[in-house]
Amino acid sequence: MASLQINPKAQEVLDYWLGEGWQTAPASDTRADRSKIWFQGGPAVDEEITSKFGEYSEALIRGDLDDWHTGGNIYDALAGIIIGDQFCRNIYRGTAKMYAADGRVLSWAKDLVATGRYKELLPIQKQWAILPFMHSEVLADQEECVRLAEEVREETQSLEDADQMKGMMAFFVQYAERHKIIVEKYGRFPHRNAIIGRENTPKETQGLADGSIEGF
Repeated sequence: MASLQINPKAQEVLDYWLGEGWQTAPASDTRADRSKIWFQGGPAVDEEITSKFGEYSEALIRGDLDDWHTGGNIYDALAGIIIGDQFCRNIYRGTAKMYAADGRVLSWAKDLVATGRYKELLPIQKQWAILPFMHSEVLADQEECVRLAEEVREETQSLEDADQMKGMMAFFVQYAERHKIIVEKYGRFPHRNAIIGRENTPKETQGLADGSIEGF
């Protein structure tokens, strides 16, 4: 297992996002008590994350937390990915800045995978490390996301008493595939167009109007 000498700020991020006790949780643990924050959210969660971690997100965007990636502790890197890929979406929701850290944390995630350090993480932690691939508008990244998600799903098949985890990772694969389909068809996520000032194509305008384009 990776060293647990984590940067105190990274520890704070992971304790909040993964919940207390994440460091000793078994591989089958879905951290279900955090699912409301992860998947339901809402203004109250956005406000809480902004209050707790707004300064961290600004630091990450500026590059001031790059040592979390280069310092060698995988949990520091994971915390940075969560800030850039998740917290920025809460803090800057509805503005172009919500995507400001995507490129940085995607490069971190790619490095974790390329160096093999990613394999030190538990399944639920890998899910968050994978998400920068899912949020990329590059098809090759989408394909890699599906591959990685399938790999994690396969990893969970050997776990005992892990039906919830297996179900979560099966859904995660499906979710990755749905993102890939959008990028395959449109070359990007059309729902972002209005936020970042891109003009819709006629095909996108129709799909956004009739609801056939998922809101990623």
